[in-house]
Amino acid sequence: MILVLLVVAVLLNSKAATSSNAQPEPVTTVRFVPSSLAVEPNQTFTLAMVVEDVVDLVGFDVQFGWNATCLAFINHTLTVPIESYQSPISPSPYAGILHDPAFVLEDQVNVTVGTYWGAAANLEINGFTGNGTIITITLKALSQLGSTFLQFTNHELVAPEGEAIPNKAINSSVNVWRIHVSIISPENKTYSMNSFPLTFNLSKPASWIGYSLDGKENTTISGNTTLSGLSNGVHSLVVYARDFSENTGASSMLHFSIEQVESEPFPVEIIAAVLIITAAIATGLVYFVRLKRKKEVRKP
Repeated sequence: MILVLLVVAVLLNSKAATSSNAQPEPVTTVRFVPSSLAVEPNQTFTLAMVVEDVVDLVGFDVQFGWNATCLAFINHTLTVPIESYQSPISPSPYAGILHDPAFVLEDQVNVTVGTYWGAAANLEINGFTGNGTIITITLKALSQLGSTFLQFTNHELVAPEGEAIPNKAINSSVNVWRIHVSIISPENKTYSMNSFPLTFNLSKPASWIGYSLDGKENTTISGNTTLSGLSNGVHSLVVYARDFSENTGASSMLHFSIEQVESEPFPVEIIAAVLIITAAIATGLVYFVRLKRKKEVRKP
């Protein structure tokens, strides 16, 4: 067994002889599936590390890490050899990798630091060609929001005779986020009316929506609505939403003003003066008509 370990170790760590000719651009890729994803706090998710377009692969030594303050390790599966993992392993579209008999050198997870180290080799130099899955790993997003990555620190692939297979590695990004709320209307300005629409956008479906006006208790709504009966002055508004995982998000606090000009009542004094003048004119007209009739009656 010790001899076998030494042979496999030499196989995995051997390098191809250097050549004075320029190396071609590697076509083999080592990457994660999916390459990026958005998750919620406390959500569990699985990624797969895959090798694509490889020819005569007989061994690998891969290492990667993640931010342990953002992501917590749950479990993993090293899918070696392909004869034991002949069906695609979700979320990878590919089955396992390396042909039997395969010897696993390393399969270590450091939960505290957030690292993984996997290494394996085919003992009969029976090369693997095509696309395959090295491992699947399940992680859990913690409460810290923001973007983090699964990053390769080593990605060595070995062909028969210990030749290194040129390859390029692609890291995976993980965005931990809550439901996002953005207010469209009202805007941060002054309105001359006390009734207008409240409209907003949500980044994902919500199980509950509400708003708080001027710091008061939340008012539950089913979607876009209308704000009415607002008094003159400055107002504040925050819209809240809760997703189906019970994570709550809130919009930024919006400030807007109402300056509605109210029509002043017509002065009573002016009304009284108009009525007096009208009455006087009417009285004068009546007197004038009567006087005129008397003069007409007195004529011979």
